[in-house]
Amino acid sequence: MERRRGPAKAGMRGILVLAILTLALLTPQQYVAGSAQVVANGGALSAWGDNGGGQLGDGSTIMRDEPVRVLNTGSGGFAFIAIDAGIGHSMGLTADGTVYTWGNNLFGQLGGGLGGFSTTPTKVNGTGPGGVVFTAIAAGTFFSLGLTANGTAYGWGDNREGQLGDGSSGSTGNGLVQVSGTGPGGIVLTSIAAGGYHSLGLTANGTAYAWGYNEYAQLGNGVSGTGVRSTTPVQVSGTGPGGIV
Repeated sequence: MERRRGPAKAGMRGILVLAILTLALLTPQQYVAGSAQVVANGGALSAWGDNGGGQLGDGSTIMRDEPVRVLNTGSGGFAFIAIDAGIGHSMGLTADGTVYTWGNNLFGQLGGGLGGFSTTPTKVNGTGPGGVVFTAIAAGTFFSLGLTANGTAYGWGDNREGQLGDGSSGSTGNGLVQVSGTGPGGIVLTSIAAGGYHSLGLTANGTAYAWGYNEYAQLGNGVSGTGVRSTTPVQVSGTGPGGIV
């Protein structure tokens, strides 16, 4: 995660920290979700670590030094096919394309307005059947991303550095917004990732795009410096056909 200075982050330090997750699927296997190590072995989602914002999903805000069950997961509950962990919030994706989030919601990263928190998985408004059906998710510091099958990316939560990619900055808590220029007729993404305050997307031909905070050149477009950002996707220099694929 890149370093970022400012009173907003400093004020949250010690309250919102990374949730470590363990995912149980049908076949023993290991995955990596953000900086969290996840292990597949059975049917329910477990978590441990800091829980000040409810990011472990066990119905409490008590720190856990051993795995605890994320409520409503496993047999008869949510069967997640993908998970990710931000700083103080967690995400899960079901097979029907619905996204669930839990933890701190100071910047709207849970997808349901600003403020408060949730200690159990809660559906992100407008996702799943009848809404936006996602195939991939990614959790940033105080924001979330989702990707659809047709290559369109969406974001929600903190947007102070333009990391939602909708052409604006500074707005939060507005629910799902489309990342500008992604999808049919534009940049068709096949995968996404979320950094501290910037976002990334990859196309089928190996071209990388980035948007958001760029003080430390994390967008890779040849421009950097204090206050520098991009609120829409920019191509990472030298990637794609004829370059780094």
